[in-house]
Amino acid sequence: MKAFVLGVVKILLFLCFLIALAGFSAIATIHYIFATSRVEVPDLIGKSVDYATDLLTEQHLKLRLIEQQLDEKTPADHILSQDPSPGSLVKKNQTVRIVTSKGSESTLIPNVVGKPWQQARQLLQQQKFRTGNVAYAHSADIPIDAVIAQMPLPNSIANVGDSIDLLVSRGTYPKIMVMPDLVEQQLSYAVEMIKNMGLVLSKVEHEQYPQVPQNTVLSQVPKPGALIEEHNMVTFVVSQGGQSGRSARVQSPSLQYQTLEYSVPPGQFDRQVSVVVKNAQGTREIYRQIIPPGQQLVVRIPVVGETVVEVYVDGTLDMLERMSAQ
Repeated sequence: MKAFVLGVVKILLFLCFLIALAGFSAIATIHYIFATSRVEVPDLIGKSVDYATDLLTEQHLKLRLIEQQLDEKTPADHILSQDPSPGSLVKKNQTVRIVTSKGSESTLIPNVVGKPWQQARQLLQQQKFRTGNVAYAHSADIPIDAVIAQMPLPNSIANVGDSIDLLVSRGTYPKIMVMPDLVEQQLSYAVEMIKNMGLVLSKVEHEQYPQVPQNTVLSQVPKPGALIEEHNMVTFVVSQGGQSGRSARVQSPSLQYQTLEYSVPPGQFDRQVSVVVKNAQGTREIYRQIIPPGQQLVVRIPVVGETVVEVYVDGTLDMLERMSAQ
């Protein structure tokens, strides 16, 4: 009887072992099936669509494009975002939704060759381009302050926001002449001579010199024989109180004031604006301030004869205007 009971106990223990083994196997099998049916979503950000498609295929996942967006920093057909996010555990054959880049917006570059500098600049801004480097050169064919050439070339395709470099005309080459010797000539003759040569009388100074006929040229600047350009300024020193009657007074060009209106270019930051005037009195800066973008300036300009006004923004020439005494 005792042997029988011992045999039954052994059988029961063996049955329990089999049951436990079967349960463990079932749990392991379920866990294996569950584990192998889920995969980790790879990181697709910045990858090309073709590369992402191959990568997801290896992971038994699908790809679906839901949107395209303009993006200056990401090349076209590269992924900007994804759902589910990288590292997520998902079931096999699940779809990963992506948003891709269309790249930068492109358009044709307008043709500004031959247009006045300010008009060209405004046209580029309207087409969402920036004005790049501006260089100057003399041209016999292109009027002063008009655009000679641009780079990139007109009607080529570029991204919105790109810079367009311009070459601007300074007009025809200045006429080079030799300054005549007008010393000992009468002032009236000297003034008529420089006028006919296209020169500009800057000022006339007088010195007491009784032994020389009145209004005789004693000295001149530029000196005789110097190479000069058309519109060069000329100064005379003439005798006063000499022997030949009444003094003929020749005055320097009169000083007038005219108004310059200027709008500060738009942007996010304040700009340094300076105004330089070139006239018979020389070259001088008459205005320098830090100005908010978009603000309208009104500056009084001293005009003496032919006057050139240059407006600089952050050290770069932005506008050039010519004024004449009225």
